[in-house]
This record gives sequence, structure tokens and C-alpha cells, in this order.
Amino acid sequence: MARVGGFLVAIALFLCASQAQAAVLLTDGFDTYATQAAFDAAWTPSTTSGGVTLTTTPNNTPPNSVMGQTAAGFRSTKSFTEFQPNATTDIELTFKMQVPSTALGRQYVDLIDGAASASGQIFEFGVNNGVATNEWAVRMLGSAEANVFTPLDAAAPDRVANQWFDFRAVIHMETATTASAKVYVNDVLGKTLTGFTLRSYDAVRVGSNISSAITAFYDDVKVQTIPVPEPASLGLIGVAGLGLLRRRKA
Repeated sequence: MARVGGFLVAIALFLCASQAQAAVLLTDGFDTYATQAAFDAAWTPSTTSGGVTLTTTPNNTPPNSVMGQTAAGFRSTKSFTEFQPNATTDIELTFKMQVPSTALGRQYVDLIDGAASASGQIFEFGVNNGVATNEWAVRMLGSAEANVFTPLDAAAPDRVANQWFDFRAVIHMETATTASAKVYVNDVLGKTLTGFTLRSYDAVRVGSNISSAITAFYDDVKVQTIPVPEPASLGLIGVAGLGLLRRRKA
């Protein structure tokens, strides 16, 4: 019983340390905006065409979302406190996405450094007409695997029309100058991107600013920092777990 208690204490200490380091940088479920103007005041239209559209989600579940239009040039941006992944803390982007059809087209959520110009960096996750109709696509500017849009690995769930999917991307510092990113769909690892420059991030963009756009719905956009598991904490859990395993064998 004591060994079980030690194992649980180790897990509790690890979780407490993780919670202490986590910080939400941006979160928005789009349900607090009564009008398009109110939404545009918070999410700046990024192009001369305008921003994405605040809308009632089909079937009203969840209550509100935003819609990326079929016409090109509609995209919205919201800034947050700048953060660069470091040795102890990663940055995580999560959102929900629904595409009414499996047609080819372009709609993304972007995590960006500044204006994502030639001097910045851009991560894009969503759908792109450069991959198969039933696949999700990802791109990280400067990465070895996805400097252009590429499909996720076979293990990742495929696109299904009119179905909500949960997306997650975790950007991790690898060296003093490089970083990696793991992307997930419905908690299934879909791709690992490596070799790109370690940068800070300060904004999220939703929508598409290019031709061949399709309709897509977005919801529950969130950016937060998450702790990198400390080797000492993982070792403590491992030792406690080993003790518990030996206890059961005895």
C-alpha cells in the first residue's frame, strides 16, 4: 500500500509542477460576440476583403463559431503576449475545425511570428488543395518535412464532411537555434516537423487569404504554454511505478 501511495504522490507532484508552469496566452470560443462588429474588434480583419464571418454553428452545437468563406481574401488575426519555447516550456495551439465537404480547397489556422513575412515564421494547419481530398495538411516555414503543405501520416484520422475534429500542435525547443513541432488530430499524432528556426510567436490567424478557398468552420481556438516534462520528475514516476510492479509480482 505504501508503494502505491508513493507512486500516486510522485504523479501528484509532477502534475502540480506542470499546472504551475502552464499559462493561457489566448482563448476564444466565439460565444461572447453579439455582432460581427464586436468580433472584428477583437479579431482584426487581415485583408482588404475582410475577416472571417461570425456565425451560428450548424445545429447550434456549439452555439457560435466562425466561418471561412469560399471567396479568397477573408482572414482574421488576434495577437497575444509574445512567447518563445524554451528548455522548460513548449507552446501549444489547439482548435476545432469542421469542413462541410471533402472538396479540395484552402482553409487554415496559423500560428505566426509577427507578420510572418520573410523575416518571420508561420505554422499552418487545416486543409489545402495540394493533398488528397480526404486528408488534412500542415506546413511549417523552414522545416525539413513541410516547408510546403504536406499530408499528415496515415495514422491520423481522415477528413469527414460535417464532422468536428480537434487539432493540436506543440512546438518544442530542440537546440538553442532549432525547434520541432508535433501535430495531432483527435489526439492521434499526425506528423512531426523538425529542423526549423526557434522563434517566438505572437498571433493567430483564422481563414484563407488565397484563391481556391472552401467553406470551413472554426471554434475553440486556444494558445497556451505547457511544461516540458522534467527528467527528474519522469524518473520519480518511473521508480515509483517499478516499485508498484514489483509489489504486485510479490
